[in-house]
Amino acid sequence: MPRNDKSIAHECLLHQKYLADSYTGMARETACDSLFSDVMKICQEELQANHQIFNFMNQQGWYQVQNADQTQISKAQSQVQQMQTMM
Repeated sequence: MPRNDKSIAHECLLHQKYLADSYTGMARETACDSLFSDVMKICQEELQANHQIFNFMNQQGWYQVQNADQTQISKAQSQVQQMQTMM
């Protein structure tokens, strides 16, 4: 498969998602406060890189998102509120 900018960006985005998920998991499992702090800093950096790649792909038209209508927004808000009351 020929490599082009779109496929490289897509691969980078997948990699960033994996890293962010991995660091999030590591942060959840650590009992050491200083390690937790370090991992969270790295995780934040990975999430920022993820966001930048996403924005680049979106600007290029390679990663399209649809705006939610008011019904979808209300449904999501209701689900979040239900989860919060369960906690």
